[in-house]
Amino acid sequence: MLSNNYLVTFDQVVSLGIGRTSTSYPYSGNKIMTKDNLIAYFYVNTTILAPYSGNQCVMYQDISAASLVSISVYGKISSGTGRYVWYSIDGGTTFVQLITSMTTSGRLVGTMSIYSGTNVTFAVSDISGPNSSGYKPTAVAINTGYPSVGTSCTGFITKNVTSGNTIYVSGNNISTWC
Repeated sequence: MLSNNYLVTFDQVVSLGIGRTSTSYPYSGNKIMTKDNLIAYFYVNTTILAPYSGNQCVMYQDISAASLVSISVYGKISSGTGRYVWYSIDGGTTFVQLITSMTTSGRLVGTMSIYSGTNVTFAVSDISGPNSSGYKPTAVAINTGYPSVGTSCTGFITKNVTSGNTIYVSGNNISTWC
């Protein structure tokens, strides 16, 4: 049974129902969790953990889930149609398509429900997705309007997204895929 002032193990944090950043874990389930471990493997409220040093063990009462937030994403493409904003929360291994296509004037292309403080990787691609057909040069800005994007292949763009953010994604629809 968990109670205040107890240190907690990986398995005990899992039993709290806090979302995990990864399905893998390099330690046994009975390893006492440090601040760095919690942040690396769980979506935790980092504000509460601020007083702890990275390698310091965390008390049960100081562990809580990060907030799940809804983030608006706007998309704008330089020319043409048929391009979509894709995002990944696992470093670019798996991408999710936002359902509305981008336009040359820009518009809301969808919303994401993610944990506040998540690193999100964005790409601009066609309906097949960035892992199958490639991607177009992409630029991403938070809360500042559409960024400019060049013609060189900039790759996927990763941003740390928190509550209250509005995401603006620009794509350059050049003739070749990156």
